[in-house]
Amino acid sequence: MATKVAMSAFDQNNFIQYEKMAENVKLVRERLNRPLTYAEKIVYGHLADPKNQVIERGNSYLNLHPDRVACQDATAQMALLQFMSAGLPTVAVPTTVHCDHLIQAQVGAESDLPRAKEINKEPGSGIIHQIVLENYAYPGGMMIGTDSHTPNAGGLGMIAVGVGGADAVDVMAGIPWELKCPKIIGVKLTGKRNGWTSPKDIILKVAGILTVKGGTGAIVEYFGEGVESISCTGMATICNMGAEIGATTSIFPFNERMEEYLKATGRADIAELAKQYKDLLKADEGCKYDQVIEINLSELEPHINGPFTPDLATPLSEFKNAVEKNGWPEELKVGLIGSCTNSSYEDMCRVSSLIKQALDNGVPAKSKFIITPGSEQIRATIAKDGQMELMKKCDALPPTGYDKGEMVYQAPPEDRSNVEVIVSPTSQRLQLLTPFNKWNGEDYENLNILIKVKGDYKAHGMPWVVIADENYGKVVLVKHAALEPRHLGGVAVIVKSFARIHETNLKKQGVLPLTFANTADYDKIDPTDKVSILGLKTLTPGVPLTAKFTKADGSSFEIKLNHTLNEGQIEWFKAGSALNLLAAAAKN
Repeated sequence: MATKVAMSAFDQNNFIQYEKMAENVKLVRERLNRPLTYAEKIVYGHLADPKNQVIERGNSYLNLHPDRVACQDATAQMALLQFMSAGLPTVAVPTTVHCDHLIQAQVGAESDLPRAKEINKEPGSGIIHQIVLENYAYPGGMMIGTDSHTPNAGGLGMIAVGVGGADAVDVMAGIPWELKCPKIIGVKLTGKRNGWTSPKDIILKVAGILTVKGGTGAIVEYFGEGVESISCTGMATICNMGAEIGATTSIFPFNERMEEYLKATGRADIAELAKQYKDLLKADEGCKYDQVIEINLSELEPHINGPFTPDLATPLSEFKNAVEKNGWPEELKVGLIGSCTNSSYEDMCRVSSLIKQALDNGVPAKSKFIITPGSEQIRATIAKDGQMELMKKCDALPPTGYDKGEMVYQAPPEDRSNVEVIVSPTSQRLQLLTPFNKWNGEDYENLNILIKVKGDYKAHGMPWVVIADENYGKVVLVKHAALEPRHLGGVAVIVKSFARIHETNLKKQGVLPLTFANTADYDKIDPTDKVSILGLKTLTPGVPLTAKFTKADGSSFEIKLNHTLNEGQIEWFKAGSALNLLAAAAKN
């Protein structure tokens, strides 16, 4: 049995770890004493500690080691700057940055790409999700990406989750990634897709059932004989759009359509290895889902999505009446094919066939139509196959194979010992990060209570503390919500309760996340009080700290503060941040 197959053509020294994954799955299956879904196999197969990890769907938090990280340009900048501050010579797992979001499509590639290179220094490689599917996704793998539509890779049987930059930095630095143990929603596909029905109609049907919140905290796993009637890129489209229902990610089991796509994209070795582990790459017989939805593809008809919300889709047969009833706009002014959801070869085939039929029947276009192939490979292939001249007919895969097109991959240098990343001091976008100061070994005394952030405290070297109520940190940009207070001089946050992810992020930045032992103490505090946090020299897991509040009249009182710092996280605090600790270790 083959044991060493590279993850991709660009990662020749990083190998697919099916054997290790199988060992972990066997151990967890025996612990739980039940069959596992395919999604569970991948997730539990990547556990940092499969022997001792608490596993409760929807409740426990898992520590995982993903196989790779994919960053898109707009969100990668802060993540890369943070990773640089760790002082590590290289990333712990293969990591790629894909340049697409900062390229403005205005005229065409010949003029738009040079303009992007001049303004944003963007080389342009295609849409991140299409590039990942063509080169990096593989059955059974686990990837995190700094884009909400990262689940696109589920079309190749991969657990791919969109995350924030702080999670990406952790994985790049070798720190386990924390994920709430997801529930599993099963979507059983029966029958066979036919006529004008497309893969998009399947996910639109699912979205209509689950709504935009119905997938929250869950992985959507597709299964059933109907899966075989969907192409690999079609499965990717379904997984991509699963982000619109709030799902952690979506996934399909390994099948012949994936095998065909892997071979067509030059990865026959991965296809052959996956076939050897085919039982690992599908759900166990008799596995249980938290919820099951059944869709008969033979009865499914084309849908038109919207307007206004992703979970509003109307069957084509009912659309005319729906437009009249709801007073929706009747005129279609612009069409687009080529978003991250509609950029594959199959999508281009459908469009060219439709255009050809319209022209043959004397039906001219009445609205503007924009076409943007998802990658250089797709662009080159539709040019080679005559798609640009409206090829009339095509099985989802190009009949003569994919054309690689212009090589736009930029590999890291072989010798990285003298690499220096230079950021212009006049840059309006980037600034090199300065590592945070280590803890000075003393208690925090006479801290100001911050009311309104303007930066004046940092400028004068005055540390401060936040006092807050319930569920503090329940925000979208959790990384920045922890990073920026630290950057501005914050050293502690005292609250009634934290949003879980935010508490973890505060710890990573060296900020003390503390909770009132008695929530009624919150009402004793005035904004003008000075705060001292005592007991830091003996900071110990599970042992409360003491806070002394001194009022303007000189009187004072003390309260108890709890914390959830473990031994490793205490070391983060002492070092000034988790990355500082890694940087110190790298120097040694």
